Amino acid sequence: MLALPAREHRVLRDTFAARFTPRFANGVRPLMRETLNRLIDEWAAGGSMDFEEFSSYYPVSVMAQLIGAPLSAIPGLRKSLETMGLAFSMNPDLEPALQEAIVHIDQFCQGLIDNRRANPKSAGSEPDLLDILLDASREGGISDRQLTDLLIFLFVAGYDTSKNVFTYLMHLLITHPDIYNRCAEDIDYCRKAVEEGLRYFNPSSAFRFTDADIEYRGVVLPKDTMLFFTLNMSGRDPTLFDRADTFDPERPVDPKKRQIAFGLGKHMCLGQYIARAQLQEGLHLVAQRIQAPRISGEIDWRPFPGIWGLKGLPLEFTPVALEPA
Repeated sequence: MLALPAREHRVLRDTFAARFTPRFANGVRPLMRETLNRLIDEWAAGGSMDFEEFSSYYPVSVMAQLIGAPLSAIPGLRKSLETMGLAFSMNPDLEPALQEAIVHIDQFCQGLIDNRRANPKSAGSEPDLLDILLDASREGGISDRQLTDLLIFLFVAGYDTSKNVFTYLMHLLITHPDIYNRCAEDIDYCRKAVEEGLRYFNPSSAFRFTDADIEYRGVVLPKDTMLFFTLNMSGRDPTLFDRADTFDPERPVDPKKRQIAFGLGKHMCLGQYIARAQLQEGLHLVAQRIQAPRISGEIDWRPFPGIWGLKGLPLEFTPVALEPA
């Protein structure tokens, strides 16, 4: 979608952007809480886990349920999405697994669309995200190929980024127990912590080609060179942010100097409100139910360039059972 010609890109954004609203994202919060509580029940009872692996099931489970996919599809989707995220490291050894992952998720999304058309929901039932996107594509004259690509894009864009930010936030807050404990008590404070976290750490890079020879600090970058701009550096710019290397959820927000985790302009992330809600709810619940977390083993980093972040976050903690409703 990002690489489409300007006219096609605009048509797709105009067709679908109005469906990805803050109101829609807020309506999904109960599903997010239900999903994460179920995952915590499955993973946390023993008082230890690899938080990176645990958190990887959260965004893919939410997205799968939003489009009406069966829970049985989640492990296969997660495996394919993990491979596709690692492929941004440009490691040629991943090519066979990448091809398999692309075929799997493409067939999954096409099959989901075909099945929903053949078996529409009964009249009066609440439409899910797939119903909303099908209606929008029909109104906007969007082809099935473009709709399938959009679903793939939503899965890919919403998996590694959300999982890596969530994992890094947990790693960061272990060293800020006062902030972590406050997140357990106050969902509004979680909003501040997430926004500051997105400034402090960003897993993504922007890819651009030079359209002419450019000289920068005495180095010539030839025309048609691919450049990787790590967005992680943007939030640490001391010319824009006071105490740029200090994590402070109470930091005053200047609209002219804000984090750009979700991009700007025509490349603004369609799913940003879903991602924000998911991280806020996730941080709030994890802080309530995973108490006194501490790192219990070695941690590593995912390859760079690529979708960056921690590779493994082994934790020990005190689990807290979900209180009966």
